[in-house]
Amino acid sequence: MTLTETTTNKGNPAVLLNNFKFRKYRTLASGEIVWRCLNKNCNIQIKTDLKNVLLSDPTTKHNHPPYTSDSIQGDNSSLSLNDTIDRAHHDLSLDKSKTPITDTTADILSAESDVFDKFNLSSTPIKSITKANSGSGDSEVLHNIALEALRRENFELTERMSVLQQQWSDAVDHSIAVDRSLMEYKDTVDRMKVSIEVLEAENSALKSEKKSLEMELNDLNCFYSPGNIVTHQNYNKKNVLLTKNSFSALQDTTQDDNIIMVKQTKKTKPRKVKKRRRVLVIADSHGRDLGWDLNCDVRDDGFEATVISKPGGSFRTVTEDIENFTRDFNFDDRVIVIAGTNDIVDSTIQPTDLDLEPIIATSRRTRVSIATVPYRYDRPLMNVNVGKFNSCLTRQISQFDGIDLMDLGNFEIADYTRHGLHLNKSRGKQKLKRLLKNQLTGDSGSTSGKNIEVRIC
Repeated sequence: MTLTETTTNKGNPAVLLNNFKFRKYRTLASGEIVWRCLNKNCNIQIKTDLKNVLLSDPTTKHNHPPYTSDSIQGDNSSLSLNDTIDRAHHDLSLDKSKTPITDTTADILSAESDVFDKFNLSSTPIKSITKANSGSGDSEVLHNIALEALRRENFELTERMSVLQQQWSDAVDHSIAVDRSLMEYKDTVDRMKVSIEVLEAENSALKSEKKSLEMELNDLNCFYSPGNIVTHQNYNKKNVLLTKNSFSALQDTTQDDNIIMVKQTKKTKPRKVKKRRRVLVIADSHGRDLGWDLNCDVRDDGFEATVISKPGGSFRTVTEDIENFTRDFNFDDRVIVIAGTNDIVDSTIQPTDLDLEPIIATSRRTRVSIATVPYRYDRPLMNVNVGKFNSCLTRQISQFDGIDLMDLGNFEIADYTRHGLHLNKSRGKQKLKRLLKNQLTGDSGSTSGKNIEVRIC
């Protein structure tokens, strides 16, 4: 039996045996190759060695007719290059006694012409192949046909690849331009965001300053100096004409009954008003909405409280007018200062020395208490500087015996508003009033000239 090597339509290895084409199925561990019939519905298999020498014949018959010359040729318009090569191999594998070699070569060349016409190839390769055919075998002709077809296909693929590379390059340039534009737009948007944030911050600062000035103006308009304002004026020194009956005066004008007398009345004494000890609380925003309730709480203890609040004010702003407010104070009265929260702006800048000159001057004529800065729950990292600020305040006032320190470091998170900076009215303000009342009545445990424990969150 004649075994001829060929390829499938897809270019895979195949063999022809008795006009039946077999494709490579698998390779065994012994090195033998198993070939299976190319027909989908046929399960016939054969075995060859590595040199394609037939080792076993098929034991059963095929369930389909063998490949013929007509079935291989078919329609030339639908043949591919592999079909042409397979057909040529098939023609070459025919018995030379039945089919002359010259006829086979002519058929192959005719088929090659059809292939070159289909792929728009020139006739020059065919002429060269015809000349070469006279001095070489049919296998060289087939190799030249395949080589020329592959060159043509390679040329077309190269041109196609060049077009695709150019399109890819244009797409990359467009993508780079789009990315550059996006980056420029992003930079512009970022700059606009920064400008908006700066403007919003300035607007917020201006609003806060405006509100602070309005509240300060309102406090100054409503401020009154506490003390005894009861004065006595004598309105009873008047001359009164006392007469008898007017008819008797007309009848007896010579009598001495009609005389001018000065009515002697008792002098009225001013009502004795129990003098209350005055309390002045100067604070930042922590003193807001505190005056009325504090005055009601300490009235029964003999105090009259006045609260001046300067929201947003620094320690110096809060205490700069303390001497003017306390000119007529004595050591029965007291001044309490709650300030310093607005001097701690962030968690990096350390607090500096405070200006205590106005407070020291006031302490020479009245008692003064300074409260520590409460801890914050809106920005917990700033509590480190809050502790340092309180330590600095403690160190400075420890040199003066006339100034007391009131600790406000025991407030919890439930005592603050939802924002975490100010004290709420339900718990925080009530606790602050109790601390102030204890400071006035002497139950607060305040320190004078001593360091207090500073809690750092």
